[in-house]
Amino acid sequence: MSGIWERIKKNGLWQFIKYSIVGLSNTLISEVVYVILIYFKMHYAPASFIGFSVSTVNAYYWNQKYVFTQEKKDLKSHLSTFCRTYVAYLGSYLLSLFLLFLWIDVLHISNWMVPFANWFGAHGLQKFDNEFLGQALAAFLNLTITVPLNFFVNKYWAFREKRKPRS
Repeated sequence: MSGIWERIKKNGLWQFIKYSIVGLSNTLISEVVYVILIYFKMHYAPASFIGFSVSTVNAYYWNQKYVFTQEKKDLKSHLSTFCRTYVAYLGSYLLSLFLLFLWIDVLHISNWMVPFANWFGAHGLQKFDNEFLGQALAAFLNLTITVPLNFFVNKYWAFREKRKPRS
């Protein structure tokens, strides 16, 4: 059994599992903030940015503490890693914002939600209209692209360890 555990740790699977757990909590925070804001009729773009901002701080904290632990713990190292993390997530956020625009304003995903909105309306849940459902679905569809992208960018760029020179 210990041989299996060592292989899991060596090939990065354990790191990916930890990243997935942190990523799930981070995604939930981002999506909950986004959905709450669009529920109260905030436009999807600023709602998405606020969710992104809150979740980026959360992602940095948990990733540096449990997933991509760094040898150096000085302030300069933390600031550098935080800036790279922010840039990594900013790139993903911009891609996500573009995809939201594509889903919502170009493909009109809200129109696909009319039958579901009618069902919710018939059960006294008028706030779950087709616009709200379409915007919420668009955000969740984006996760299939942005989550794997974020893992690789964080692993190989934001939290990368500098290689030690060979002696």
